[in-house]
Amino acid sequence: MGKVHYSDALIYIVSIRRILTPVTGKPDVLDLMLKSLKVDSDLPASAQTQSADISNRVDEVMRRLRPDLLDDLFTAIEKGSLSQSLAAGLIPELSSLLESGLQEILKEENRFSSLTQRVQEAYRRVVEVQTPMAEFLTQSLPQQDAELAERVNELKRFREALESQRVSLDKLGEKIGLAKQRLVKLREQVARLGSQAPTAQLGQPNPPQSSLPP
Repeated sequence: MGKVHYSDALIYIVSIRRILTPVTGKPDVLDLMLKSLKVDSDLPASAQTQSADISNRVDEVMRRLRPDLLDDLFTAIEKGSLSQSLAAGLIPELSSLLESGLQEILKEENRFSSLTQRVQEAYRRVVEVQTPMAEFLTQSLPQQDAELAERVNELKRFREALESQRVSLDKLGEKIGLAKQRLVKLREQVARLGSQAPTAQLGQPNPPQSSLPP
């Protein structure tokens, strides 16, 4: 049997990780703690891409429906500025378009909610779990650990990216909310117009009755 050199023995006492894992074959406590600091580094970029896609889809719906034009049209119908037959033909079609557009907005709102939840959960974990653990390890280890330093830096960058993404998501949420509110109002308006009966009452007075000679 060969002699154990001092340098070989030193390898086994430098780190707890290099002692416990080779000898016992069981996970090392420090390894587990460091593992808890891992982050989904792709999340901020992925969230940004998805946010942009959601925003573009909302813009596309609103460009297609032209809420300002519809608002003016419904006002004209209510004032009787359009013919009764034209109004009667437009209202069902416009109602269907608005309902379809609103469903698209609701779909994007669901995507937004799911994305926001992922970002918020990741941020909560960073603040409540990972940052305190990183601070504990930094203060507890007798000497600077290269892997810990790398994880701490990565954690800092991740937190900053998530904070920026949360601000962007707040703005996107406001945008979705305003779009939905606008379409709901227009849907209610067209429904009110469509419920007026007979059709001739869509904002235009009935023509005078002709008087027949006795």
